[in-house]
Amino acid sequence: AGAAGRVLLVALGAALLAAPGDAAEDSPLCDVDVPQPLSVGDTTMLCIFLSTSPPQKMVFRVGVEEYAELVLSGSARKAQEAFGQNRTVYAWAARSHQAPADPLKCASAEDIDGRGANVSCPQIYGRPHMNGSPSHLADMANLVINMRDGYVSSFAWDNGCQGCAADACLESSKNFDLTTGEQSGGSFASGTCGARITECSGDADCDLKVFVTWAGTDARG
Repeated sequence: AGAAGRVLLVALGAALLAAPGDAAEDSPLCDVDVPQPLSVGDTTMLCIFLSTSPPQKMVFRVGVEEYAELVLSGSARKAQEAFGQNRTVYAWAARSHQAPADPLKCASAEDIDGRGANVSCPQIYGRPHMNGSPSHLADMANLVINMRDGYVSSFAWDNGCQGCAADACLESSKNFDLTTGEQSGGSFASGTCGARITECSGDADCDLKVFVTWAGTDARG
């Protein structure tokens, strides 16, 4: 695949929607499109979830090989509601597929091999007040969608803390349990910069923005 093309700005104007779960698994779903080989210029559906209770789902149509800024309108307000339950809030991405779309357990090689082409690792978005540190929101995240021969093969969050102080660097756990809110499996080597809630000029100012880029080969190779 070549370099990213024209900018595609996408904003979700409607309220966030609770993600419907599967009756058996009680898990969020991203069955929103029919998977097919993708070429440059095609569009595909992408789900971004928040680990609130219940989880929230936002669906975007993105262009293959087009840089996209996905604005999750209302996410800052939802995160602050979760802080009232002392819950850390994560985001994760999923392509359209019929199986449950829980975040990938990225401390498990088995789960990565089995579901890594469908969903991403968890990416921290909001950390509640803890150990004397105020609540923070990491309102910008970079997501790379990797393709192989026109099909999504994996997702990768590409963030870092080079531009912020240590107390503003939020670490993402490799596993996140949607039911219990438990974080496990250790943390990724790179964190992501967050801003104090008090630094947000309004809820919308700290809504999560996911910047999407592409890598790999499309259906034409």
